[in-house]
Amino acid sequence: MLAAITSHITYDPNSVHLRRGDFAQGGLPKASMVKTTKLFTMHSPLIAKRICALRIEKMEEVLQSVSGFFS
Repeated sequence: MLAAITSHITYDPNSVHLRRGDFAQGGLPKASMVKTTKLFTMHSPLIAKRICALRIEKMEEVLQSVSGFFS
């Protein structure tokens, strides 16, 4: 399961903002947000590489937002 990430920041109570300190590895060039209401699947061979990894605390925030959307 994947979630859309965008650097087009808007007010969306169902999104989680990403900043430089939110990454355990790598990072994104701009402040971005995870759109937790835009979920999709993809065949793993189509994923070319990992760009970054979220810190555990931020990943828990994303998962709580997704869970809250379905509650």
